[in-house]
Amino acid sequence: MTNLPDEDDSDYPKCPNCGHIHICKHVALAVDLTFREILGGSLENDFYETRDHSSVKESGESVNYGEKFDKYIHQIRISGNFTEVNYSDNPGPGLSSAYATFYRK
Repeated sequence: MTNLPDEDDSDYPKCPNCGHIHICKHVALAVDLTFREILGGSLENDFYETRDHSSVKESGESVNYGEKFDKYIHQIRISGNFTEVNYSDNPGPGLSSAYATFYRK
């Protein structure tokens, strides 16, 4: 992830399991919800691998990244296996984003 916070930065979420800020062994997925961007976590590769199935490539169909992102996040939310922590930043006009970090329970 980019722009990691300082350990004493109270504006960022703490892991509900171990108390670390942002990155720890419990982070399954960290995302920018505003720009539909995967920022990291142990499930990051899973998203990209499932996004480009060989059958889609062979058929010549294009992959709707935004739709795939939304469905993937929905599946993670309904699975019940993760604790979702939401937060936002506001570095300046037009630059703010909403983020979510999914921690393994």
